[in-house]
Amino acid sequence: MPDTIVVDETRVKLGGRLCWIWAAIDPATRRILYLRVSRDRTLITTMQFFQELAHLYGRWPKEAVVDAGPWYQGALFFLQQTKHNRMVGGIRNHVERRFREFKRRMKVFDCSFPQHRLDHRSIINKLRMFAWFHNQNLVLKEVFNIS
Repeated sequence: MPDTIVVDETRVKLGGRLCWIWAAIDPATRRILYLRVSRDRTLITTMQFFQELAHLYGRWPKEAVVDAGPWYQGALFFLQQTKHNRMVGGIRNHVERRFREFKRRMKVFDCSFPQHRLDHRSIINKLRMFAWFHNQNLVLKEVFNIS
């Protein structure tokens, strides 16, 4: 767990189903640390996201860079484990780019292999595959010094 993480959420439609994708990104390496899918975007969902992230890594991040969504302010206030910094642009662009790429890839995939009924497990598997591919791609770029 890096000291500072960037967190954001986006609404997507996968297999005809609307859901929210939550992401935590390491701004230094641009690696995806954690992805979560939910049916809503609430204070409780946000608290669960941060608790699962802390459980996965064994500690809380020292700082979370978030947008101005009230769900972040409330959750981080109640959890009182992580300082939060509201920001538009800057290092938050890392997570925005990942979401844009994820949505583009899922749209192409859904057009080529349409699935009209995706269950929760299928969406999670797609997220894991995307995160793994993205992180492996970053490792290869580092090894071969590709920009």
